[in-house]
This record gives sequence, structure tokens and C-alpha cells, in this order.
Amino acid sequence: MLFGSLFVFAVLVLAALLPNRNNAASLLSGYNQMAPEEQAAFPLQNYLQFHKRWLLCIAGMFLAIDLLLHFFAPPSWRIGSVLWLFTSLAMMLYQQGARFSAQQKTLYAALSSFLLLLGLGITWLNYRDYQNNEVVITAQKIEILGSYGTSIALADVSRWQLSNNPPALRNKRYGFADDQLKKGVFTATDGQKVRVFLKKGEAPYLYLESKTGEKIWFGLHSAQQKQIAKTLDSLQLPVVD
Repeated sequence: MLFGSLFVFAVLVLAALLPNRNNAASLLSGYNQMAPEEQAAFPLQNYLQFHKRWLLCIAGMFLAIDLLLHFFAPPSWRIGSVLWLFTSLAMMLYQQGARFSAQQKTLYAALSSFLLLLGLGITWLNYRDYQNNEVVITAQKIEILGSYGTSIALADVSRWQLSNNPPALRNKRYGFADDQLKKGVFTATDGQKVRVFLKKGEAPYLYLESKTGEKIWFGLHSAQQKQIAKTLDSLQLPVVD
């Protein structure tokens, strides 16, 4: 996830430094839609300085906040840097729109509102993914509640086990992943598709396999996995040798 933050920082810096007087007619949104006479009357140099300062300030503060949260705060707090980034970009667009015509000002206000809503949506999704998934075992099925949850009928469980060695994952098909937490459907390094709910350092992890070949790894809290294992053992489900 830290590499993703560095990538975002680099993109913001490039977006700040690339526009200039020679390429503004192509790269600078709003200005590139003006008629030639409007462009001639527009204070382009002042606007370019404003654009550069805003983006460089946003890029620097985003990276600083993200690094502080990465090293000194719980992983779930890093969603704060995402919300801050989208809020800052929305404010920047709104301020930029004030320098254009009324029509373009309305467009920039709409874009800034969209960015703010997008940031809130992404923050909420990340917050949801950080919440612990509950496992409910009934007489008929095992159900994993929460984000990317699933269920498997007890009659369909072909085997289960507790293991200290979860699968090595190659890539995410869909779901959520950061340095500490992975949820969703992934491809393991051996090519198999697995559904995982794994948090680093919470061994032993619970493995479930269905008769249809679905493979599930669950491990968000070690005590939780041990309790689930006791319940499965009492139900006399097949255990991996």
C-alpha cells in the first residue's frame, strides 16, 4: 500500500509540473476550452503558479500524512489520508473554477462535489473492509458475515484444518488488500483460486474446503479461529490429515 501512496504522490507532482505556457492549450482543463480571445485575456501565468502551488502542497501533505499513519498508527487509520486527499483535490477544483466563466465555474463545482462524494465512498468501503468478519455456525451451514463473506453447507465441507502457513498469494481477483489485511478472492502462487480473510500475525489460520472445490482461508483473530475449530471438531467434520 505504501508503493501505491508513492505512485499517487508522483502523479500529483507530475500534474503540478507538466502544464506550462506552451502546452496549456492542450493540458490545462478549462483553459483549453476557451475561445482564443478569452485565452488572450486570461491571466495564464498567475493561474499556472496557483495550480502548481496547490498540487505540490497537496502532494507533499498527502505523502507526509500517509507516512505518519503508516509508521505510527494502526493500518485502519490510513483511510484518513485517502479522505484528506479527495477533500483537498475537491477544494482545489472549486477554487480553480472561480477563476473561469460562470458556466465553467458550475462545471468545476460539480466536479469538486463528485470528487468529495467519491472520497467519502472509498473511505466508507475501506472502513467496512477493516471491520472484523463474524463466523456463524448453525446446524446447516458455516456463514462468514461481513465484506466479501460467503457460506458453505456443513454437508458440503470435505475437510478443514488449522494451519500456521496460509497460502502465498499472487494477485487479487477482487477484494481488499494492504500490508496487514487481505479479504476477497485471490489467486495463489500455485494458480488455485482461494477466498481469504487473513490478517498478518493471527495464526493459526482456519482452512475450509468444500466438495465443489471452493477453498476458504479464515484468520482475522487467532482466538476466533481456535474457537471455530473446537466447534467444527465437535461436529465431527473431516479434518485434513
